[in-house]
Amino acid sequence: MEYICTLLSVTDLARARSFYCDVLGMTVTADFGANITLDGRISLQTMDTWKSFLRTDAVTLGHNASELYFETDDLDALSERLQAHEVTLVHPVIEHSWGQRVIRFYDPDQHIIEVGERLTAVARHFHDTGMTAAQIAARMDIPLDTARELLSAPPADFSITTPDQRTPALIDALTAVWRASVTSTHTFLTAREIDQIAQYVPDALRSVPVLIAAQGADGQPIGFAGVSGDKLEMLFLHPDHLGQRLGTRLLNFVCEVYGVREVCVSEQNPKARAFYTHAGFVVYRRSPLDEMGQPFPLLYLKKEHD
Repeated sequence: MEYICTLLSVTDLARARSFYCDVLGMTVTADFGANITLDGRISLQTMDTWKSFLRTDAVTLGHNASELYFETDDLDALSERLQAHEVTLVHPVIEHSWGQRVIRFYDPDQHIIEVGERLTAVARHFHDTGMTAAQIAARMDIPLDTARELLSAPPADFSITTPDQRTPALIDALTAVWRASVTSTHTFLTAREIDQIAQYVPDALRSVPVLIAAQGADGQPIGFAGVSGDKLEMLFLHPDHLGQRLGTRLLNFVCEVYGVREVCVSEQNPKARAFYTHAGFVVYRRSPLDEMGQPFPLLYLKKEHD
């Protein structure tokens, strides 16, 4: 048996459709006349047809024994939108004991809807205040493994694309990501050395055969990868997004889609080596000089097995 959807009976289908699409931002995926299906496995059914299905006219609206639950990245914006549409609230924004802010309100047929902050955002907020994973688990009353999963989960609106055009604006944005990443992770380089290497980055971004960009919720690049044949030429993430499994998703993407089998990392960047080793890459060669002949040893790794 497979769960398909939750069905809500409504007295005015057009009004309910407007509410769920215009206020909550949902999309109609199927329209059967007396029934419409929304993304998120929710269906709206006209009251007359619902009564005919039940073989009764006794249908009660307005109970408070259940609700639809959603999460959002911007609870305050939703609260303002509810106010603008004069939506009746069950209660305004409150904070639960585990630190998550939520708001509850009625749809036009008195079905209760709850919208809360994403639990990943709640966990990251606590982490940003200096709390450890164990402290976050205790604060949110969740298992330690769950706290770790929340902290390592990628943003909901993270996306990976292969840009159709490498515009000057895109090259500039990716170069900025590169500089922020290298400044954070390549601590063995001086500021002057980073400046010198940065001169070559735009050309590398323009010339690499395959360029993949990772974008955040606002559509701005937060990371990128470059592939030539079966070799990963580059993979960088903005330091604000480290520890969210985005690097793993980018690496998995280039391995699965482009057949990446090789990569080269600086020996002086042990975290990068550990990252690729964890993904199944093994060192097969070492060079005492980097590709520009500078005394920065390189490690060449190959992925032996999937």
